[in-house]
Amino acid sequence: MLLIIRDISDRQAALRERQRSQEQLHRLNQNLEETVNQRTQELRQREAQLQELSDRLTMALESASIGCWEASLRDSSLVWDERIYDIYGLTPGTAMDYPTWWSLVHPNDRPGLKQTIEQMLRTDEDAYIDFRILRNDGTVRTLKSSARVRRDEAGEPVSLVGINLDITDRKRSELALKESEEKFRQLAEAVDAVFWIVDLASRSHVYVSPAYERIWGYPVEELYENPNAWLEHLHPEDRPRIAASPAEELLEEYNEEYRIIRTDGEVRWIRDRAFAIRNEQGQVYRVAGIAEDISDRKHAEAQLQQTNEQLLRATRLKDEFLASMSHELRTPLNAILGMTEALQEEVFGPVGDAQRHALQTIESSGGHLLALINDILDVAKIESGQVELNLSATAIAPLCEASVSFIKQQALSKDIQIQLDLSPAVPQMLIDERRMRQVLINLLNNAVKFTPEGGRITLKVAPLYQEFSPQSSASVTGVHWSVQDTGIGIAPEHLPKLFQPFVQIDSALNRQFEGTGLGLSLVKRLVELHGGEVGVTSQVGVGSCFSVTLPMGTVSSSLSQTPPEHSQSPLRDSKLESSPLILLAEDNAANIQTLSSYLNAKGYQVLLAKDGAEAIQQAQEQQPNLIIMDVQMPGMDGLEAMQRIRQQSWGLDVPIIALTALALESDEQRCLQAGADEYLSKPVKLKHLVVQIEALLERSNIQV
Repeated sequence: MLLIIRDISDRQAALRERQRSQEQLHRLNQNLEETVNQRTQELRQREAQLQELSDRLTMALESASIGCWEASLRDSSLVWDERIYDIYGLTPGTAMDYPTWWSLVHPNDRPGLKQTIEQMLRTDEDAYIDFRILRNDGTVRTLKSSARVRRDEAGEPVSLVGINLDITDRKRSELALKESEEKFRQLAEAVDAVFWIVDLASRSHVYVSPAYERIWGYPVEELYENPNAWLEHLHPEDRPRIAASPAEELLEEYNEEYRIIRTDGEVRWIRDRAFAIRNEQGQVYRVAGIAEDISDRKHAEAQLQQTNEQLLRATRLKDEFLASMSHELRTPLNAILGMTEALQEEVFGPVGDAQRHALQTIESSGGHLLALINDILDVAKIESGQVELNLSATAIAPLCEASVSFIKQQALSKDIQIQLDLSPAVPQMLIDERRMRQVLINLLNNAVKFTPEGGRITLKVAPLYQEFSPQSSASVTGVHWSVQDTGIGIAPEHLPKLFQPFVQIDSALNRQFEGTGLGLSLVKRLVELHGGEVGVTSQVGVGSCFSVTLPMGTVSSSLSQTPPEHSQSPLRDSKLESSPLILLAEDNAANIQTLSSYLNAKGYQVLLAKDGAEAIQQAQEQQPNLIIMDVQMPGMDGLEAMQRIRQQSWGLDVPIIALTALALESDEQRCLQAGADEYLSKPVKLKHLVVQIEALLERSNIQV
């Protein structure tokens, strides 16, 4: 047996080593494949991300109208994307090089653009510039360009790359905003008022016009440093009220007036108004306002108020003067007319014919004086607006007949014929019967006064109808009165003076007639209070015609007439000891004698008191059946005395007649409110006084 034994340890080791190497190589190949696969996957993901970013960038560029471009510095070629062509208004793909592009740049912007390109090449800095282009359609567009230089490995510039953005619309908006701001600035600086704008978020002033320095007297800069600096200059009395209104409360409506103290110590009045400014979402983010100096207006208002107070004081003084004059004139006139009436009724004994004639003259003169006083008071009350019409449904026929009857005796004494021509179609009217009677009597009195003996006067009354309507009561629009006479007439140049108060026609004929010139002035004012008109036509030596036109009121023709006044009850004498007791509170001796003598003659017991305090004492002790209380007395006046009497249990039901020389309508109301049952103004007709006494006593179930 032949055996060959070889040592193969090295070969086995080499085999094992090769096997390990192969296994390592296999594992390395596997790892490499995995790595390659992984890297491939990562590259694909990156490519997808890059594509997504590219798409987003493309979309962003398209939505923002941003175009990309590259300009070669070696052959002057240009590479544009579609958006650049769209910006320049050219068809995509149009051949374009540097000289052609340069010709599209606005000539005024070429020098600046050339300088920017040279600086880029020299400094290798990026450039940002705005320039304009001229499109083929003639429009001018403004572009914003961002560019940088690309260089080769040697550092030599190869091309310029960049983007262009069309900012034409933004430039226009900026220009319009700038112009608007400039106009606002000019307006704010030209107007002598402070324009201000406050930002709510920062609580700071966005704008304050220079007028702040003129009006406040302080620099505008202080408000930018301290928004509340203006509050420190407010008047101490106004500061708490204004400071309590924060900016948030100005959102609806802010309109305040306050005072400021300038640097020189002068106090000025400011009117400050504000309104809210909202953003696109409708939220209030700013407050704007205007503060103007209204010191002149405030001073004018103060002067006007002072003037009004002076006018009111003058009016009050005039009213007091009228009341005082009324009292001073009516008080002695009451004694004159009252004593004359008592003498004519032979209260103090028999009166002869000559004495009766003299008494009639006194009564006539006193009545004339009373009429003048009434006219003066009426004119004064109308001018001061104190007259209120007491409107009621009034039948025209009785009104006219009563007015004619009033002056009939005066006309008969001059042998003047009076005719009343009254249309039966005249309806009732809503008028103040007493005032209209006053108008007619004034006109008729004037006609009698200025008509010679043997003349003629006609009072004509006719309805007025709607134009082009049938003459029926339903179509009556008013009533026309006319008083025509055959008197001396009036010259045309004197007609405008007729209705002026205290003015009489200056002619030789007029000097023989009495009068104050108030009658026609009073007529005009009373008619105008009724909404009517007064007219006159006249011819010298022929006569005059005065007319009054009143519109119709809304009154039914079926309304009843005003009931007639109480007829006078026959007076009868009775024994003094069984007659009613009357307390007369009066301080004027003549009136005391007149009233007490007349009342005694009519069978009444009279108890006297010289003032209000004595009247209260006498009334409490003697328990009179009726009190005649004068209003104006020394010490306690009649108004206070009546009030105190009514406060007592024994004075609740005692009748009281207020007898006073005060003749204004407000005086009557004051007397009735003080507790009077009746009100009579002096001078009073004694017969009428007795009628009122009997009526009140009868109402109280006291036998007269």
